[in-house]
Amino acid sequence: MTGQTPSPGPARLGILDERVDEVAAASRRARPQRLIMAVFITGFLLFNLGFRTAFVWLAAVLFADLYGLAVTRLAAKRGAGPKVRRAGYVSAVVVMVSVWTSLAVVLWLSEHPALRFAAVCLTAGQLIHAQAVTFRSPTVFAFDAGLPALALAGMPLLLGGYGGWSSLTVLIAVALVLLYTVSSATLNARRVSALEAAERAAMSASAAKSVFLATMSHELRTPMNGVLGMARALTAGPLDRQQARQVDMLIRSGEGLMTILNDVLDVSKIEAGKLELEVLAFDLRDLVDEVAGLWAEAATAKDVRLTSVVDPLAPTWVSGDPTRLRQVLTNLISNALKFTASGAVTLRVGPAGAAFQEIQVVDTGIGMSAEQQARLFQAFSQADASITRRFGGTGLGLAICKQLTELMGGAITVRSAPDQGSAFTLALPLPAVAAPEVAPSAPCEGIAGLRLLVADDNHINQLVARTILEAAGARVEVADNGRQALQRLGEHAYDAVLMDVHMPDMDGLEALRRVRAGAAGAGDIPVIALTADVMHGDEGDLLACGFDAVQAKPIQPAALISAIARACPGARPTTLAAS
Repeated sequence: MTGQTPSPGPARLGILDERVDEVAAASRRARPQRLIMAVFITGFLLFNLGFRTAFVWLAAVLFADLYGLAVTRLAAKRGAGPKVRRAGYVSAVVVMVSVWTSLAVVLWLSEHPALRFAAVCLTAGQLIHAQAVTFRSPTVFAFDAGLPALALAGMPLLLGGYGGWSSLTVLIAVALVLLYTVSSATLNARRVSALEAAERAAMSASAAKSVFLATMSHELRTPMNGVLGMARALTAGPLDRQQARQVDMLIRSGEGLMTILNDVLDVSKIEAGKLELEVLAFDLRDLVDEVAGLWAEAATAKDVRLTSVVDPLAPTWVSGDPTRLRQVLTNLISNALKFTASGAVTLRVGPAGAAFQEIQVVDTGIGMSAEQQARLFQAFSQADASITRRFGGTGLGLAICKQLTELMGGAITVRSAPDQGSAFTLALPLPAVAAPEVAPSAPCEGIAGLRLLVADDNHINQLVARTILEAAGARVEVADNGRQALQRLGEHAYDAVLMDVHMPDMDGLEALRRVRAGAAGAGDIPVIALTADVMHGDEGDLLACGFDAVQAKPIQPAALISAIARACPGARPTTLAAS
């Protein structure tokens, strides 16, 4: 196929390659077990061969271990190259294996049948260790298996008085053991290589998925910014009743698409371990009332009674992540209303002891079988395939509820039966806290009269921002990229800049860096980031880069105006220069 380049072949490996490092790392981790085994064998020798033999052998083992430590640390201290360090480790392996192999020879020389059998077992154990641990490096494996194999053959042939056919039998037996050891080590190496290749492929696929989702997030949010922005702008103008309903339906449909997109991104962030939780004080009763209020109209439209009940014993102020709790409750109530054609949906909150709160969402809907419940919290899965056709949905809502609940240190369970409704129960650690002291804030005077610069390469996004900001009384100018924005800032005075992050020629990050360096007038001018990228917690990264605030696309008019007002406290609107 054209456009493809051949993948590079495997790197040529040498005698002292990085595989020696892998074996050395495994050996360091196994040092405690090795020393415990040495102590055990010392006791065995003390009982069978006396104090002197046991003492000498234990001293030899400790010397070999200390030699290995000394060689590797000395090489590291002197800044030796990797091959020198690896050669030092291999020499330590030779010393250590020689000490253990010499023990087998000592046991064989005792001429006691049981101790000779122990000598054979000891060399066999060394071979097992070699094929299981040092198989990664042929160099280390050669010494770790070669010396015991020589002892296994040499003890009966050189020290046992075997001759003729007996010697041949011994050699064949040792050869079979060695063949098995080498074959097993080779198989282990192949399995490890296959696992490592599979892990690399999985990591590459995960990275590709993350890049794809981040790209799709940006590409979907950009047109949705235009759709929702213009739809919200229409609500500010004169509309008859039918037009108002149509615009409202347009906004609701767009927000529904954004909910699906956000669900997919949340699952990906949770899988990647990049979803961070807040811990702050919030009013639990207010949050419950807010969530119930959001769904009151939808419940009324279905003729379903939606009620919320908070136990008087439940604390008012608790500590936790209100944003994620709101998301979980919203998903649960949305799910309950979706599957409840008539009857009621009830949200209950009460204390569960030990700083835990129990939150239940109970409905009188279609219910589920035990088999359906078993698949309920799996991503991209619904209780039944027909559910998707009848009710729609991605099957992500409940999976996100479970993952977020567990991230918050809680648990979610479900109790249900066909045609008997369902009850979802959350147990969350939400310890009671004192109500925070709220400092009086200065009244916000809005953004009327402020002169703002919007830097965005997408003309639809420019129009959306201009429409929202001019409706709020601001005076707006636009730039197509960061370089144009710097030029405008150098020519005119602005109260704030709204900067898209991704732009051609010069992106928002580079433009911000130059603004803060004083390359375009006042370096402390408020700069607010506009971004369609929300995959990797960009808000914190962007704030750390020097932005005063971050607004995600699609733009929420009230949130954008509020962010500008906060970034320009007491700003005196600039006077437009004659052009």
